[in-house]
Amino acid sequence: MRRAWRGDGLHGPQALPPLAAALHQLAGLARPGFSTTGRMPELHVLRVFLGDGGTGGNPLGVFLDGGSVPEGRRQDVAADLGFSETVFVDDAARGEIRIYTPAVEIPFAGHPVVGTAWLLEREHVMFAREHAILRA
Repeated sequence: MRRAWRGDGLHGPQALPPLAAALHQLAGLARPGFSTTGRMPELHVLRVFLGDGGTGGNPLGVFLDGGSVPEGRRQDVAADLGFSETVFVDDAARGEIRIYTPAVEIPFAGHPVVGTAWLLEREHVMFAREHAILRA
């Protein structure tokens, strides 16, 4: 799994929750039958709503290819990552995302939507700016 640090201001892995269990989960997704794409999903780690000088912020995990993580495994992945929210982008062009906390899927949360929109723009992924479809 590649961890993306692009522009998020993190200075090292000590700033993140323990990821060993999540890496094990994600590695399992790369095996045939566990991933819809047959490859390991890419996790982007962001900090959203930074303070002056790039301090603080709320950690967020984003899978731009959310479809590569089966729906039945998403809650476990989010729980293992331990971020307050983890986003799975199901259809960027239509703005369809799913947001999970470590305990439950939620219909909406501000920082995951803002962070995901920023990442989609940064990665030059075409997405629906006029609306987003969130489902829980």
